[in-house]
This record gives sequence, structure tokens and C-alpha cells, in this order.
Amino acid sequence: MSKKMLKAIMAVLTVFAISTPAVQASATETNALAPLRTPVLAESTIVVDGEPLAIYPVPYVLAGADGNIHYVFDDDKNAEIRIVVLDRDLQLVRTFAVDREMPLFGCATMDSDGNYYLSFGRLIESLTAVTEDNLMVVKYSSDGTKLGSLVVPSTSTVLTGTRAPFCVDYPGPYSEEMVISGSILTMYYGHQLFMMPDGLNHQTSAVLYVNTDTMERVFLPEPYSSHSSAQRVIATSDGGFLFADDADANPRGFAINKLLNGELSSFTSFRFRQFDPYQTTNSALGGLAEIAPGYLLVGASERTLSSATVRPSQKASRDLFIQIIDKDFGSKALDSEKTVPVGENRPSKEGDTVDYNVLWLTEYPEYEQANNISVAEGDDHVIIMWDRIGPWQFVIEGRTYQTNTYLDSWYMILSKSGAIVRWPAKIDGDPRPLAPAYVDYFDGRLYWAEERDGITIARSLAVLGPAE
Repeated sequence: MSKKMLKAIMAVLTVFAISTPAVQASATETNALAPLRTPVLAESTIVVDGEPLAIYPVPYVLAGADGNIHYVFDDDKNAEIRIVVLDRDLQLVRTFAVDREMPLFGCATMDSDGNYYLSFGRLIESLTAVTEDNLMVVKYSSDGTKLGSLVVPSTSTVLTGTRAPFCVDYPGPYSEEMVISGSILTMYYGHQLFMMPDGLNHQTSAVLYVNTDTMERVFLPEPYSSHSSAQRVIATSDGGFLFADDADANPRGFAINKLLNGELSSFTSFRFRQFDPYQTTNSALGGLAEIAPGYLLVGASERTLSSATVRPSQKASRDLFIQIIDKDFGSKALDSEKTVPVGENRPSKEGDTVDYNVLWLTEYPEYEQANNISVAEGDDHVIIMWDRIGPWQFVIEGRTYQTNTYLDSWYMILSKSGAIVRWPAKIDGDPRPLAPAYVDYFDGRLYWAEERDGITIARSLAVLGPAE
């Protein structure tokens, strides 16, 4: 870690007026969990009916209120959704399947009663608007009994309507998150629109609100960004929802929106350098978490901010950073007041705009980038895990090519007070979680699953344990 980076990180401790002994004391007092000196990686092959489970893609992972870990697989071969429940030590508790109600599976969440909520969608072939049912949220009991559903017509969503749900850049990866606050489920997803007046089928983010008691649609203000390559949403302690987008045009940056009491507040906390093509941002949206000082935004970007258009370069580094968003940012007049003062300001080269209070957590050389950033929130801690990728050269027919490849994985831990209680540290054992939506936290451990040689491996990483 460079002296410059250490100085920046120490600014966090200064801002929150804590010292290392105070951090350790705080960790001891919260459910007796403190950072482990060395994280412990564990794994288990998922076996169903005596055979290793061979379902790909990897599942969404949900830490249930029952203390078990719930893996939700899209089983394309059998056109069903397979739910596998493991205990905290990755041993099988039960498994069952439910129908895949539409061809596309979105994602899943659970409520405190152990009910599952799954979303489904369907691509409509027509490029111009037609009204067909192509979005669905289904509620199931803990044993897979269908309890209710909401079906949404294609033309009843934002702008011209949803042609392809869960879409980042059709035909690209699906994108969606769901959270529940009280009786309101919020689904934030990327979709491709029906044709706009300019003759194009644009991509934006979109929102669907559902009453979980009645499974009826609820109409509330809907944030959206265009184009949105990633969406995140969390429920906030004041009964609202906080949204974040990785957007390349409108706006261009990490867009923050908060819905509270029927009112929507918006601003762009972190902006992207201008590239040609503009769809390139050299950014990655990690996630959101609520801590005492504000809302934690975790992302990665190159450090330069400029409106001068440049061609993308493989040389560019991409560093991990955090911002802390003021919980009442909607009432603040100036952008400088909407984030908590940690880190440093990030002025543009032209001097016409500034991103405020950015704390850089890595300082990678050329070609190296932070990637696959996961943010997992526990009762008293927030764990950030990410991959470092870097250059890899290969030769085809005498010509040398270069691309990025996986190098290693890292993690760090913050307390809910905002203190860093574990500096960025490398994880041994090649963990490689594939995406933020596929990682969850329970009782000191991170959980995810991966495909290896055609079978599914459940993995956990213990990062917190009883205080010594």
C-alpha cells in the first residue's frame, strides 16, 4: 500500500474520530464478532438425489431468516427454477423446484417469513410497441407452494414500455435486484424499450413496485437512467428505498435516487470520463449499504475526470473507491453538501465540474482494474469483496494479443459506524465470486456458488468471528 493511499484511508479514521483500539472495542461489543486475522475459505459440492448438481448459470444466493443459505438456480435444461437450501456449513437441508413461469428468469428475494419472490420475463419479438404480458413476479411459500403473482403488460412500464426485461444490452446479460421494505417489494431492473421516435430501441433502468400482501402493483415515482449497465437498490431504515445506476448518457455517472414518503430525490455523485464510443465508461458499480454516517456507495473507475473525448485504452487502470451519501441529500442545495466529507474531491481536467468526497481504496498500475465488486451487509459490518484483473498475452498464428484476465481476489471490512476495521487484504484460495448479485452474508461469512468442471460448488468465506 503506497504512502499516498495510506494517508487517504487514514482520513476516514480522522473524520469519524476513532483510533485503532476504539475500532477493536466497537467490534467486540457488537454481537461478539470481530475481523478474523486470516479469512477461512470453505466449499462443498452441491449434491441432489445422490448426484452432483450440474446447473449453470450460477445461482442467486439469499441468506434466509431461518439461518440457512438459499441458492436459487435457473435450470434451463428442465425449464424450472431449482432452490437448494444449505445450512451455514454448506450441508444440504432440502431442495425443490418451481415452474419457470416465463422464458427469462430475473432474480429472487425472500421475506422475513421465509417466502420467496421470483421474477420472470419474456422477450417480445416486435420492435414497435405491442401490449402483451411479459413481466411477472411470483410469491411462493418456503416449500415452493405458489401463493400469488403479479403479471405486468409490456406497455405499462416506463416510456414506450418493456420489450426485453432484465436486459443490459440485448441480447446481453440479465440485470435486476429486488428488495422488500414492510409490505412493498421494489424490483429495479434493466430493460430494452420498444422503438422510440428516433427509430431506436433504447435501454434504460426501470422500477416495479409490488404489495407483497396482495401481490398487486403499487404506483410510486420511478427513477430511471439511460443506458444503465447495472442497477442496485436497498431498503433504508427510514422506510424508503435507495437506488444506484451505472449510467453512460442520461446521466453519465453513478446516479443516486432515493424514494421516501412518495417523493423522489436524485443526483449524480460520481461522473465518468468521456469516451468514444460513449457507451464505454471504464467503471463498475459495486453496491450500496447503510451505515451510521450515511449511505455507502462502492464502485470502481479510472481516476481521471474529463469532458474531452478520448478512445478507450487497455492501459487504463480502474480503482476501487467509496463515497458516503448524506441520508438527507435531497434537502441539500449543493452537490458538495450531499456527500459526507471523507477522502478527496475529484475535479475535472477542465475545471467545470467536481465529484466530492471520493475515498480511493486501491492504486493500481496501468492495465490493472477492480472488477466483480460485491457489497454484503451484516448487522454491524459491511464487507466489500472484489477481483483484481490484469493483462494476459496470447499468440494466434504468430500475432500477439492482449486481454484482461483474473489475477486475485481481495476484501475489506467497515463497521456500521463508518470505520475501516480490516484494510484491503488478499484472499488466498482463488475464490472468484462471479457477480455482486450472487453473494450474500450471514453470521460472519460470505456465501456464493460457482461452476467448476460442469458441477456446482458452494463456497463460503469466514471473515468475522468471536472477538479474541
